Amino acid sequence: MNHIPSIATNLCSGYRFGFNGQEKDDEVTGQTGSHLNFKFRMYDSRIGRFFAVDPLAAKYPHNSTYAFCENRVIDGVELEGLEWKSQHKWSDKVIDKNHIKSIGFGYFIGMTYQQAWTVMAPKLLKSKEGDIYDCANLSVTVMVEFAYNFKLPVYIEDYKGKDKDPTFDNDKYGYKDNKGKWHSYNKDDWKSLAKDLGKYYGAADLYNNSNLTVEKSFDDLQKGDLVGFDYTGVFHSQTVSDVSDSNWDWDEINDYYKTIQGSLSGDQGVPAFEKEYNIDHVKSGGTGAKAKALRWNTENFDKHK
Repeated sequence: MNHIPSIATNLCSGYRFGFNGQEKDDEVTGQTGSHLNFKFRMYDSRIGRFFAVDPLAAKYPHNSTYAFCENRVIDGVELEGLEWKSQHKWSDKVIDKNHIKSIGFGYFIGMTYQQAWTVMAPKLLKSKEGDIYDCANLSVTVMVEFAYNFKLPVYIEDYKGKDKDPTFDNDKYGYKDNKGKWHSYNKDDWKSLAKDLGKYYGAADLYNNSNLTVEKSFDDLQKGDLVGFDYTGVFHSQTVSDVSDSNWDWDEINDYYKTIQGSLSGDQGVPAFEKEYNIDHVKSGGTGAKAKALRWNTENFDKHK
């Protein structure tokens, strides 16, 4: 069973809040500050226990019914029964031991979550190979899954005028549609977040919307980056799973990239598949489209955390 230690309280006159920013309740034990009101259950700091089990305990059988803050008292807060909230920024360094373990051999000291994305994106893409996705939904899904697993913010907003698509903020886990109706879903359900995003934001948004993506140089293409195509008003999106140069090429500039891509619009029902592209061919319009190298605008995500 997991407990948190007894908390020294602030006895300053008139100050009503204690550990985790929760309000003290002195009606039972007097002005000792030992009881904290976590809204859905009360906590006694003298014995390091809640008086009741987590009201969402039945949904999380893998956790102790008395667990506090997912057992992460240093970098997390108890969310009063609401189980998910972003705790890191993409620009933060990865120091969480579980996150380091998930990243594996690609981890290095001082790595940021933005850099961790370049390691994890190919693995997430590979896990979706053979499943049915359209191109943009696959790109969105792997990004949202990574953000959820590593407790990172996702903030998606439109760039258009009057007929704006709704804004998504994964800490709110819901959105208001264009008719003003609020839609919400379970706090830990990242799949619904990705699916809802896909209803409104497609390959054209990934290509054009600087709130979502930022253009970069093909010469600096990395794993986890996006490649967007504009076939004169018809758009396509890919997430890069690997980059490489020719065996005989010593200029240190990558010549090829691989992607596991979803289907083009009109090709619904085609499973996600791996394909290799020559970067110079793509840059020069050899595919019949104007192409951009892109990356997710994680600075914008962090700004709204």
